[in-house]
Amino acid sequence: MQRSSIDKEHHVSRYCKPSAVGRNGLLLGSAFTLRDKENCLSVNWLEYYGPGLDEAIECVHQAF
Repeated sequence: MQRSSIDKEHHVSRYCKPSAVGRNGLLLGSAFTLRDKENCLSVNWLEYYGPGLDEAIECVHQAF
């Protein structure tokens, strides 16, 4: 497992399965709870895909 730091101005996204969305349309806290044997959350670094958040989000969306 590799851990890295990113600039504070950068952005990350996290895939959350549909069951992690509450009736009110907001994410449940369980979407950010570590599983057994995990010591960090998995995220996507949006600036990896280049400039433009909309384009980066689309790249991540297509990956899933």
